[in-house]
Amino acid sequence: MIPSKIDQVFILGAGFSFYAGVPLQQEFTKVLLEALDYKELAPSRKIVEHLMKFVTRSFGGSARMGHESWPDLEDIFTCIDLSANSGHYLGRHYDPAELRTLRRGLLSRTIRMLNQKITDARSHRGANFRILNKFVRETDWERSAAISLNLNPA
Repeated sequence: MIPSKIDQVFILGAGFSFYAGVPLQQEFTKVLLEALDYKELAPSRKIVEHLMKFVTRSFGGSARMGHESWPDLEDIFTCIDLSANSGHYLGRHYDPAELRTLRRGLLSRTIRMLNQKITDARSHRGANFRILNKFVRETDWERSAAISLNLNPA
């Protein structure tokens, strides 16, 4: 039920989660690739090494290309989904089953990265986290509403 006395409405976009420690979308690839610095047997490192091999084979570049050389993550997902969902190979190395495995790996690494960044922000309570915390604590939610531009109702 929406209260009848709404005095203020907050429109929340993608940058709002930045204050909770989530990197901005344009930084996702860079942060995803940080797993290359993890211990050799760390699951996230293994996932990123596998993804790097895929990106190198499918999009060109060197085995250790930096994040700035990667295609956008949306482009990677689109290529994987279009091929896998139509039953086609992507290049000679990646059949639909392997593409679905790569997609799960990319999703897994993304979720691990987001969880780690939020956990780090919560434990370190840096300036951005304190700003977000203060906003949430000091807002009169009985008289306020928030509209999220990021909501995917699907």
